[in-house]
Amino acid sequence: MFYNFTFTSKNIKRGIIVIILLAALWFVLSYQILHGVFSPGKDSGIYRVDTEKNIIALTFDVVWSDEYTRDILKTLDRYDLKATFFVTGKWM
Repeated sequence: MFYNFTFTSKNIKRGIIVIILLAALWFVLSYQILHGVFSPGKDSGIYRVDTEKNIIALTFDVVWSDEYTRDILKTLDRYDLKATFFVTGKWM
């Protein structure tokens, strides 16, 4: 079964609008991915929160490899530091 499509000015206008919307969506998503906009207001991987407490929170991204995980765990253990790990995907 083939769809019988005729080029009318209404169909051409709809096609142009769809192309413009898809291009705009692609631009917005690619910009967010490339520039880290998913974390608004944060320009780097180091963030700061004003607090009266003397605390530090660390996060580790081991998406591609767990090459350094054992070293990190040994260091945390050596200094009796507490940590929370969020585990997803194949690591569960």
